[in-house]
Amino acid sequence: MRATTQTMQQFTNAKVKNTSLEELSSMYRQEPMDYIVAEAYLKLTNVIFNVYKKYTHLELCDCVSFALEKLEMCLLTYVPGSSNKFTTYFAQVLRNKLREETQRLNWSKRCVIFNSTSLQYLMEEGFDCTGGHQVADPITLPDTLTKNEATYCKLLAMDYGTNKEIAEFMSVSVMTLCNMRRSLRQKLECLL
Repeated sequence: MRATTQTMQQFTNAKVKNTSLEELSSMYRQEPMDYIVAEAYLKLTNVIFNVYKKYTHLELCDCVSFALEKLEMCLLTYVPGSSNKFTTYFAQVLRNKLREETQRLNWSKRCVIFNSTSLQYLMEEGFDCTGGHQVADPITLPDTLTKNEATYCKLLAMDYGTNKEIAEFMSVSVMTLCNMRRSLRQKLECLL
């Protein structure tokens, strides 16, 4: 982060030194210049670091890279006069990106663990390769699941269809399925 800050200081321009972030956004939309991004980055360094502190699984250099990517996007998309200040808008966009990135990393780790086991081991454990899909033997679900949660798990295991199709089949709304998934994540966390 220090190296990036030093690099950005070389690109700054004295004429935008005392300009607010909202004004920098308007200027950048009219004429995209590197010195505007550099000045905005220097003004937001503390915000970037404070957002980064909450995401311990990411490297600081990755966070800075994502911050620069999202900073340019925010400079282009910020609507002046909206209810949010530019700093709030940028911080939320960066938080969303880092959350998305940590969720992706979590999925990647599970995928690597799953794919690192040998096919012979999977066959011994009861996996069957039929029709190009890997289908597991039915697992025993915990007794703490409600009837709808158990049904939802079984439909997912059968690859029944989209959430909309499952919601229609179960006669519930898609939002109810979202809440059910959140509850299932908590209840089935011990199985992961």
